[in-house]
Amino acid sequence: MALLRRLLFQPFRRVWCISLGKRLRHQQDLDIRSSSQLYKQVESCGYQDVHVMWSLLIAQQQQQLHTQQSQERS
Repeated sequence: MALLRRLLFQPFRRVWCISLGKRLRHQQDLDIRSSSQLYKQVESCGYQDVHVMWSLLIAQQQQQLHTQQSQERS
């Protein structure tokens, strides 16, 4: 029974994993492009408030990254 199940479901599992992996990679590529587009728009903006908010956002992300890295080390 286990052999029959493996023969029937293994090909479907492979196709599912491959298609899911492609979708996840595509989503990550979109996120990177969106971030770079947003960065360009912020840099071209003339309002000082936008620049201050952007710097706060970047500082917060760097702090979170630093916290995650320190937790992984310990």
